[in-house]
Amino acid sequence: MEQDPYIAGIRNGDPKIVAEIWGDIFPAVRKWVTAGGGNEDDAKDVFQDAMMVVYDKAQRPDFQLTSKFSTFFLGICRNLLGNLFQKKYFRHITIPEDAKYMAEVPVDFAELERHNLFDLAKALQGEECQKIMDLYFQKKSMAEIAALMGLSSEKYAKLRKFQCKERLEELVKKQPGFHELFNGKKP
Repeated sequence: MEQDPYIAGIRNGDPKIVAEIWGDIFPAVRKWVTAGGGNEDDAKDVFQDAMMVVYDKAQRPDFQLTSKFSTFFLGICRNLLGNLFQKKYFRHITIPEDAKYMAEVPVDFAELERHNLFDLAKALQGEECQKIMDLYFQKKSMAEIAALMGLSSEKYAKLRKFQCKERLEELVKKQPGFHELFNGKKP
């Protein structure tokens, strides 16, 4: 896929592109946030955090957009929105059904919700387990994980990864909505 002009503009720090993204996408983000009970400041926070995520990703030389920019950006906003409401208001947010039609490409909200549920569970783990699992998901070898984490051996790193993975699975299964998202029904 050829380089998206928004990604190119973000990489180059073009203020016109940032203003264009704001004008095109912020209204949808504001609508999601206010529909969930948030306010204008919450919407700005979500949007700005999403811009930072996109900026970080765009700086990677191997980053390539595989969908429309709006779909990509709104997916990031959706995850950030769930995290915001979980942290700030201690509640779960459901995006209105008509929000699916704001992006030009259909968004799989169930998949986004599964990722959000996973991220929330991961955040409940201890800091060491979060780091170990991040390294594991980055496909680092057990030797690399042991070295990066200061663990005594590759064998111990493997044991800790196993323990952390088991704990993560338990936490994911305990999240509200797990059974509906993964099994399509309540237990």
